[in-house]
Amino acid sequence: MLFQVLVGEGWYRRFLDRHPELTMRISQSISKVRNVLIDADVRQLFWSLSNVIIEEKKDGSRILTLMKQHCCSP
Repeated sequence: MLFQVLVGEGWYRRFLDRHPELTMRISQSISKVRNVLIDADVRQLFWSLSNVIIEEKKDGSRILTLMKQHCCSP
């Protein structure tokens, strides 16, 4: 820090007053929701993959590449 000065409560309040588009929010953990696999979704994934393999007359050797490129990217 350049001047070793802490920001006070008044500065914070005035900053929020100047920027009414900012609001207070409560953080929520959504990792549990993201980590849940729904049986119907998994079945739909395999149904879609099998249809692509059949329609395109491909073998299943490229499924892992498809999964890495499209399903697991952040």
